[in-house]
Amino acid sequence: MTATDRDPDPDTGASTGVDTDVDALDRIEFVARSPARVRMLAALRDAERLTRTDLRARLEASRTTVGRNLEALCERGLVATVGTDYTLTRAGELIATDLLDLAGTIEIARKLEPFLRWVPDGALDIDLREFADAEVIVAKPGDPWAMINQHVQCLKTMDRCQGFLPFTGLHAQEAAHEQVTDHGARSELVLTPEIADVHFSDPNYAPLTEEIVETGRFEYFVYDGDLPYALAVIDDVVQIVVADGDQPRAMVESESATVREWAEEKYESYKRRSEPISM
Repeated sequence: MTATDRDPDPDTGASTGVDTDVDALDRIEFVARSPARVRMLAALRDAERLTRTDLRARLEASRTTVGRNLEALCERGLVATVGTDYTLTRAGELIATDLLDLAGTIEIARKLEPFLRWVPDGALDIDLREFADAEVIVAKPGDPWAMINQHVQCLKTMDRCQGFLPFTGLHAQEAAHEQVTDHGARSELVLTPEIADVHFSDPNYAPLTEEIVETGRFEYFVYDGDLPYALAVIDDVVQIVVADGDQPRAMVESESATVREWAEEKYESYKRRSEPISM
């Protein structure tokens, strides 16, 4: 029996070509080990029906490559024919969707790896797929402070900022000071006791701290515990900085509404367990 001779799909009239004795994992492995097959299923998922000529154009592949892989996919019950067109079977659609979603998840994890390696276990309680469009910034040769420079640039134009800090930097404090005192920005920070002592006692920080607190637009809170990373919600941008001790290693920056909602809730959870600091 050929792929075109099999029983039709009741919804489409297309031949299903489903071999019920084919193991599901075997099908997934069969598709995954061939980039051409993965791309072919993706193209059919997006377009529903395509001819061989259409697939050759979309894949920029030879007639032999397209023909060989189409025949194999039909034999595995993942692709069926409707006249001269090819379409996904129900099994093919399911596998294509799940496989492509998995590929996307793996790509997100790969992108985030330079950041995730420094995140304490269990500290980032959000679906990592929400960072699909995020930017990961790490130290580079010639620019070891790339993530800090990005943070400072964001502070220089902020209208509102809230966040928590297990480490600190003078350039960031200077940028926040200028925006609050000169441009009417508002900010709230939760600090560990050690970082609070730096902001209020260190001669480089204390004058800046005193001036911004006096504006009434900058509030400090102290959290008597460990903070797993630095988090800042600056207007519509979320920045998370991870460090090795007090040495920043990587930052992820996102404008996702879901990430921002999570970040605001995370900030509020630490703020509720903190005490306000007054001069």
